[in-house]
Amino acid sequence: MGQIADTLAGQGQIDEAIRIREHEVMAVSIQLQSRSDLVFDKANLAMLLLQRDKTRDRDRAIGLLLEARQTATELRLPAAEQIQAILQQIGDQ
Repeated sequence: MGQIADTLAGQGQIDEAIRIREHEVMAVSIQLQSRSDLVFDKANLAMLLLQRDKTRDRDRAIGLLLEARQTATELRLPAAEQIQAILQQIGDQ
């Protein structure tokens, strides 16, 4: 499903890509209780929200990135550093 969302985003269908990432991809990770997958799901969703750039998307994206960074740090995933770099790039941390 993540690949479908990526394809849709590449075709400019950001709203549908966000819907799939949020309601399908993340739902599976939550159901499987896969914290590491949720790190990437949240980061990918955040990037889509930043790309769409509607009202409140930036705040929501930052929240997702902060959650993802926290979990990545707890799990000692290298992704924590990448997420931190994104937060610094968008000017939040």
